[in-house]
Amino acid sequence: EHGTTLTERWELLEPELFVEMLGPDYPTQRSASVAEDLVTTLANLKAAIEAG
Repeated sequence: EHGTTLTERWELLEPELFVEMLGPDYPTQRSASVAEDLVTTLANLKAAIEAG
């Protein structure tokens, strides 16, 4: 099932890992902003996927 695959991929997404990949050169405040933006983007993507 295509939807199941998308759901499984969603569950594997970890915003913190993306922030860590940005590296220590990013100020903490910037990293927090990136994390929040990413969480919002992923939440919107998940909602769009679930809405089909």
